[in-house]
Amino acid sequence: SIYDLVFFKDIHGVYRGCNKNFAELLNLPKEQILGRNDYDLYTDEIADIFVSKDQQIFKDLTPRKNEEWNTRNDGSRNYIETLKTPYFGPNNQLMGVLGVSRDITERKLAEERLEENERLLDIYFTQSLSGKFFMMLDHPVKWSQENQDSPREEIYHSLKMNRINPAMVSLNSISEDALLENTIVKEVFTDIKNHKVQNLVLD
Repeated sequence: SIYDLVFFKDIHGVYRGCNKNFAELLNLPKEQILGRNDYDLYTDEIADIFVSKDQQIFKDLTPRKNEEWNTRNDGSRNYIETLKTPYFGPNNQLMGVLGVSRDITERKLAEERLEENERLLDIYFTQSLSGKFFMMLDHPVKWSQENQDSPREEIYHSLKMNRINPAMVSLNSISEDALLENTIVKEVFTDIKNHKVQNLVLD
């Protein structure tokens, strides 16, 4: 789940306030967070990053957004999205940095799984010994159950090959540019109109 974690650090990097969600992220009661700094709560490597970014905010006096893995003292890890902004007192005096974070670990892991799947698909596609290709419509086609012939015809004429693998080029003895031309697609795959497109739509 995604929820906001709020914290406030003074100009010396000491935590002066936080909400319950932030305390739960660190798996510590608030009393053991307030009055301590990043080096008390995180590994030195992570603390160095946090302190460096805080100092940059104090220098620029502008909000900053960043994402990073957070390793807690118990060894567990969370991927955190944080918006930090300089905090000013009543007399426009710089008091510290206010941070609002979200635990986006689930989203990050899903993105990494998607990237890995795309990487494996690309390896399979480019190294396969059989000809493979991707085709897409060059514009949306509205399907009608009452009149299927017209959209099926439009689909056929709108199909364009947008990617082919090396084996496809080798098997057809045609250049990649030629294969990507719509006219060549229709000549090479003449059965698409009456069979493949129909099966694709009806299935």
